[in-house]
Amino acid sequence: MKLYLPRIPISGWLQYLENYIKGYRWEHWALGTQMGVAFLLTILPSLITRVYVELNTNSTIWALVTSVVVLEPSTGSALRKIVLRLAGVAIGGSLGIFVLFISFTLVGVDDEDLPQTAYLAHCTVAWLIAAGVVVQAHRQRYLARYDSFWLLCLYSLPIAVGPSLRDTRHDAYYTAGYRVINIGIGVVATSLVSALVFPVHSRDLLRRSMSVTLIRTGDLAAWLARELADPLSEDSASLAGASKTDAFDRYEDDGLAARFSPLRQAANALASELAGMEEMLTSAANEFYVFAKPHRFPIEQYEVLLRCLHVVVGLYHHLLYLATAGELGPAALARQARAIAEVGAHLSASFTALSGLVA
Repeated sequence: MKLYLPRIPISGWLQYLENYIKGYRWEHWALGTQMGVAFLLTILPSLITRVYVELNTNSTIWALVTSVVVLEPSTGSALRKIVLRLAGVAIGGSLGIFVLFISFTLVGVDDEDLPQTAYLAHCTVAWLIAAGVVVQAHRQRYLARYDSFWLLCLYSLPIAVGPSLRDTRHDAYYTAGYRVINIGIGVVATSLVSALVFPVHSRDLLRRSMSVTLIRTGDLAAWLARELADPLSEDSASLAGASKTDAFDRYEDDGLAARFSPLRQAANALASELAGMEEMLTSAANEFYVFAKPHRFPIEQYEVLLRCLHVVVGLYHHLLYLATAGELGPAALARQARAIAEVGAHLSASFTALSGLVA
């Protein structure tokens, strides 16, 4: 059986390679460099024998693992969350040590005995599961504001408890405490790297992302207008590719859905970009600078722009639904005129305010 592969000209491969390379931006390489430096700082305790022994030989790896978990895409996010993260590490580690204490106390294992009894293991695991349920429930409840705290709390809890199941009582407390210390070292080292090594500021990211999103929103509006220009004077069934129905109004084909599928995919991608900008906006609003005085930033105008873009994308999806269902016509467009005019007024006011600040 022969396998036939599509023949793609060399120009097509070159175009694909060019688009792939152009997809990288400066902040991508800056964050990659930060990750490498964080790896270097957190692996150093394992390379220096004296430090390796002082920080406990079985615990230094957790500083390296923590750097992967806590690295943020912007400096403002890293510095804003460092206190919450350290508090989460402290609470999670303390809760883990408390789980060990309860388990050892209930079972009554002596300090010199190796706790390899199944009863102790079952007791410890049961308390660990109960603590995990409570922490995860609180994390979901307060996800919007304190996710970084609860994430590190949940992250530190099993790390403090798990490897101590077969230690003596003294060694279990000792190694659990050192694992928590190493997690804290990873949090501090990664936050310092984010602030000092090629810092990526949320406000700069927000400016660039908003500019690109506005351009894509305008391009999508022009694309949508070209596709919907034909039915303005007639019923939407005059659209090329309109779905046919039988006597019971059941679809015989799905031509319009196939025709507007690229538009719907573009609108979904735009909605995903806007969802990612919410966290960026929060980081920009709370960002502070270590070595430079921050300039005035029009956070209120960016909030209005983001809300308006959400409404615009919602209108795009609604128009696409009407067009696909064969219900788009002058009356349907007239019903959307008020919402479109209101969004346009908000956008105009935001642009005016931004231009005044730039001037």
